Amino acid sequence: MADVQFDPLAASSGVVQDIFRLAIPLMDITIVLDGVDECLDAEVIIKNLVSIKSDHSYKILFFSRPAGLNFATLPRAMSKSGCIDIGKSTNADIYLFMKRQLEMIAVDGLLGQEIIVDSLVDLLITGADGMFLWARLMISHLSSLALTPAQRINIINDVTSPEGLDKMYQRILDRVRQTSSVEQNLAENVLMWVISARRPLNEFELHEGVKMSIGLRPDDAGYQDFLHIAPTVCPGLIELRVTDTVYGRSMAFYVTHSTVRDHCLPLVEACEGDERWRISTANHDVRERFCNVKITTVCLRYLTNSVPAQPLSGDLKIDAVRHDVNTAFPLCDYAASFWIDHLFATKQDSFKNSNGDDLRAKHYSVMLTVLACWLSQKFLVMAWIEASYVSGRSPNFKDLRHWVSWASSLQQQQNTDSQAVLADALELSRDLEKLRVEWEYALRKSPRKIWNEVASFTPSRFFAENTGIRYQAFAVDVLPSETLSSKFLCKASQANHTDQIMGVLSVWPSRYDDFL
Repeated sequence: MADVQFDPLAASSGVVQDIFRLAIPLMDITIVLDGVDECLDAEVIIKNLVSIKSDHSYKILFFSRPAGLNFATLPRAMSKSGCIDIGKSTNADIYLFMKRQLEMIAVDGLLGQEIIVDSLVDLLITGADGMFLWARLMISHLSSLALTPAQRINIINDVTSPEGLDKMYQRILDRVRQTSSVEQNLAENVLMWVISARRPLNEFELHEGVKMSIGLRPDDAGYQDFLHIAPTVCPGLIELRVTDTVYGRSMAFYVTHSTVRDHCLPLVEACEGDERWRISTANHDVRERFCNVKITTVCLRYLTNSVPAQPLSGDLKIDAVRHDVNTAFPLCDYAASFWIDHLFATKQDSFKNSNGDDLRAKHYSVMLTVLACWLSQKFLVMAWIEASYVSGRSPNFKDLRHWVSWASSLQQQQNTDSQAVLADALELSRDLEKLRVEWEYALRKSPRKIWNEVASFTPSRFFAENTGIRYQAFAVDVLPSETLSSKFLCKASQANHTDQIMGVLSVWPSRYDDFL
């Protein structure tokens, strides 16, 4: 229902339909879907759900803004008689919400002295025009500690007619634009990470990512009280929510609403001056991919400069604990798990198709340089593989290979340095696939084995040889025999009780298997 390419938690219309098709026969149910207008395939969702055949009765209730649906495309079962226009009926609820919120803001002294809240609420009701989201964004904006009491009153008094989301978001961006260049840079990078991250980031992950994006040194302590600074520089655009993680419930950063992604991506656009602070839906995909170029670069730099080029536990015989790794290296889990996902998302026809093309090309070139540097250091690659399995996610060799295929086809990539990087990345993807086939179970159970038998028994120029293990092959991968297959059927290995000797048994079928 959302963008399954950029949101790992998003569900496609087919998945949603399958879930309801399985659930409806079990009982008489009522299906309630809110925010249908925010789906990429809203009409498809409705048509599919209405068309589900079942012996059981079921009811469907959809909530959507009128502008979000094309009613002419809806099935006959969703006739106009079945559509209720809520209109301004929400005004009473919005009035109550705003009055209570403004009273709380006034109690905190954020509106100055002798303020009549009711008169302010009347103005805001006009601006909301029945839209609860507008009301929520306005309250979040007015609650920002970056505003003075006089500024808050002026913002409210400026609302003289019904407003849409565009004007509301532009008001917020204008406020950010009026801050210092340091605050603008911080807001840019905070939004880039929160909008483009493949999963919600906790305080420490976001802080570390922003530090690297801004260019602070890895040993720089960063911002004091970042948990409150981040929402302050992006007033009304991001918020903290409780989320479930592998460590239990914790706080993570989210955009306040999905529309923030569409309206505020210009903040991270590669334009000069005030242009990047103007809301525009043009070239949305270009901006999204540009963000991914920058995040890929940060992730690779983190894996190069901040993660140690050694076993993550510090001991070849002890497996690293995920919580301990994330405590010591806050961005390691995310960078190891998702840098290839962000790299894959940089695919586009060209980096020379809109304003800021030279800057985008420069950032893309920097990304390739950082990738080349990282690929050249065996211990760093092995540490990344261990970190990936510690995080519970196998290296994404398929997307890496697909990205190489795309990048190789670009005319601008046809130079010696770029070709070398792409050749190395392609070779790494093949070695990672071999690891998946031969060592997946062992590495999931004990990621530290990448430093031991895995590197010794899986030749790769990206793996450093473990001099503590001596490997003597009693069989070769290709047997010089006309009666045997050109490929072995399977392998099995077993170590002795001291883990100092390991035997490998290979099974070779008949050569006739090659023709089956």
